[in-house]
Amino acid sequence: LLNNISLFYTDAVKASVLIYTMPAFTSLIYIVIYRSINIKYVMTAILGVTGILIFIAVDKIGTGELIILISAFFWATGTVLSEKIPVKSNLLLRVFYQNGISLLLIVLTMPFMSDDIQLPLSVISQPRVLLPVLYTGITGGVFVYILWFYMIEKGGAELTSCAILLSPVISVFISCFFLDESVTLSMLAGMLFIISGLFIAFRKEKSSGR
Repeated sequence: LLNNISLFYTDAVKASVLIYTMPAFTSLIYIVIYRSINIKYVMTAILGVTGILIFIAVDKIGTGELIILISAFFWATGTVLSEKIPVKSNLLLRVFYQNGISLLLIVLTMPFMSDDIQLPLSVISQPRVLLPVLYTGITGGVFVYILWFYMIEKGGAELTSCAILLSPVISVFISCFFLDESVTLSMLAGMLFIISGLFIAFRKEKSSGR
């Protein structure tokens, strides 16, 4: 909901990429909770945020950008709570509850967001429209979150939050190879920072398990 509101004040590229500042907020929350600093995750968060800001060549933090940062903070809080609050239900039930509550909130709030919401059944019944919607819903709303909760259980909230930094990097490669979009120098520089942060997080995690 916050992401949608931010689009009134900023462009879609900034909105879709700035949300990945979430690992920085996750590390900040852990610093407050434990009153200690985990250097590897702090370094990953700093490099990730720096890479994201360079990636989108942000020149100011306006209303739209601030709303996205608030959304990223809420996402980080939810990630930490997913690790800290014991839940007895399995992964599928957690994802079902999450999607059910999300759908309810969207149904309740969207009429207040726009007075021109139309979703004709004739449009939904068209395969060219229905298949992408189903793919996005099943993959992005179910499968991804099953992996998300699984990673939180096995690797912890901080490592899981760092893993999402792969998203903007993968998006660039997909848009480059499949949509023939150009990659700018700022994108390359930003990806370099992000990948460096990921290397720190996962390399040290691997070596510590030996």
